[in-house]
Amino acid sequence: MKTSVALVALLTHTVLLASSSAETYSVTRLDTLLGVKGYIQPTAINNAGSILCQFQPTLSSPARATLFRNKQSGNVDLGTLGGTNSIPYDLNALNVAVGFAENKDGIAHAVVFTPNGLAIEDLGTLDNSIPSLTSVATSINDDGVVVGQSYSTPTLYRATRF
Repeated sequence: MKTSVALVALLTHTVLLASSSAETYSVTRLDTLLGVKGYIQPTAINNAGSILCQFQPTLSSPARATLFRNKQSGNVDLGTLGGTNSIPYDLNALNVAVGFAENKDGIAHAVVFTPNGLAIEDLGTLDNSIPSLTSVATSINDDGVVVGQSYSTPTLYRATRF
């Protein structure tokens, strides 16, 4: 019974805080904003308004990490490691993004994408001697510190600071 009362009080407090906020929001379709047709899944936005997205022209198309900075620069394809897909996760204030990209063998590795899409840094795995291991970078801070997860064996993944 005490848990229910505390939960109601917490919910009431949260609702009151949310309703007293001075923030106003508008809704904008990203496909129209980005000037592209296809499927767009935004994954991160920074204070400058840059939007990190996963983009696919069709549902059967490869997924690509893309960065939209503004209407003038458009949507920048951040590339792969020679494979088909790249998936973005996070973006810092300098427009440096992280996620994973497939190499030529289709193995996903944690990566850092440069803001201009001209370079990708392969962050590897906890054991680079096993070529089939995968990794993913899930977050980057403004100092460039990257965290995520990496398989240390084919069946066990570990939290990782790259």
